Amino acid sequence: GTSAWAFGIALFLATTSEEVLTLAASAYYIAAALISLAAFLLGCTAYRRSAPKQSFVAWVSLPFFAWVACLVFAPEVLLTSVSIDAQNTVQLNSTMYVWYIIYFALYYVAGVFLLFRASMRANARQRSRLLYLFWAYASAGVIGMVFNLILPGFGNYHLVWIGPLGLLIFVPIVYVAMIRYGLFDIRQTLARTLAYVGTLASLAGLYVVALMAISAWLIP
Repeated sequence: GTSAWAFGIALFLATTSEEVLTLAASAYYIAAALISLAAFLLGCTAYRRSAPKQSFVAWVSLPFFAWVACLVFAPEVLLTSVSIDAQNTVQLNSTMYVWYIIYFALYYVAGVFLLFRASMRANARQRSRLLYLFWAYASAGVIGMVFNLILPGFGNYHLVWIGPLGLLIFVPIVYVAMIRYGLFDIRQTLARTLAYVGTLASLAGLYVVALMAISAWLIP
């Protein structure tokens, strides 16, 4: 999700084609939606100390798939227009963008909050692991939301390149947690959660391809 998000932003900034600009913007908004969903599922896993049930994952994923459908099949619902100039920009449908912000913030903030709550009721070693994870997600999330969610809402796309730099904070924190505290030694629980998220990402990819094919067929 983070790789697709960063790649979408890079393509958005580099392209000189309006069609590619729309595709890039749609791609990184879809990737960001997946990141927030994954953060929420991770928070649920940490708080419950077990992987969520598949039925729960399916239900909480419905809004994500709604955004995928919107951005692939009818991107103009969110992305009113795009413009190629000194700084590539997108005109957003303000009402729909508010709903997008609500979706992203609700899932991401809830996931980070659940990580924090999980750390508060864990033993000393587990608390250290979870707090590292909490700070990694919290710091990267703040940077991403400011430069890639809030500022674009006011029409400022000049600083969207800063958002992916949050990964330069996220990755070292998680790496230190892995080395120092064995962050991912609860392998079975993590493996199930990652399997669910991986399956979700795969389904999203197939969904995107299918919708693009249908769109190309219906709109020559």
